[in-house]
Amino acid sequence: MDDWASFISKIDQHLEKIDVDFPLFRGHNEKSWKLTPSLFRVSSNYSTQSLEDTLYADFKSNCGPLYDRELNSWEILFEMRHSGLPTRLLDWTEHFSSAIFFALRDVDWEKNENKYQPCIWILDPYALNKKFYIFDQIVMVEDLGFEYDDLIGDGKNLDTAGITGPIVFLTPRSQQRIFAQKSVFSLHDIKFQSIDQICKNCVKRFDIPLNCIPQAQQFLFLSGTNEYSLYPDLDGLGRLLKDRHNIKPI
Repeated sequence: MDDWASFISKIDQHLEKIDVDFPLFRGHNEKSWKLTPSLFRVSSNYSTQSLEDTLYADFKSNCGPLYDRELNSWEILFEMRHSGLPTRLLDWTEHFSSAIFFALRDVDWEKNENKYQPCIWILDPYALNKKFYIFDQIVMVEDLGFEYDDLIGDGKNLDTAGITGPIVFLTPRSQQRIFAQKSVFSLHDIKFQSIDQICKNCVKRFDIPLNCIPQAQQFLFLSGTNEYSLYPDLDGLGRLLKDRHNIKPI
């Protein structure tokens, strides 16, 4: 059996083992990277809590002209995440192909020289929520019982809402990128710990063999998973055409 077929077989075996109807996937360029929301892997002149508070206030006060209505605090958080700002959200996807895409994105694998080892993570969201929430279901964001802005400033922590660790929730997919990527989020407390450290049975990593990356890229091509399918806007279209015609800066 070739490496790509063996890799897919291992994925299938794990999915059969956990036997859930809603497994979630996440791709990383490098297997050593932790399951860490972007808020906890940036440096700034602020503490983590102050940075979150400041970004939220600045984004809320400046984004008004871009929308035809006032956004609630959760919507602001989702827009911040997909604008590239650091947040306490960690992105997951329903689609295996999307995870493969992000695992391989932004690296020239022909010149990798073993610097990076791409991988995907598979999360059992029911097991995660059962451990850290009042029940093992995946709820809509509006059913959490609190607003995002309750968590910032002098607001309450997740544990006061009956949440003792990161949990997965669903959100209305009104934003184009969230819909295209079939995004699901895990929400993390300011006292961050990586999911793979505090709930080892909830998540498992699968390394993508370096010698089968061309097959993985062909899989993405055949499945129609690309910059424009996952970023359905002008930026995504531009990146797709640059990739398609091998356009690189000189």
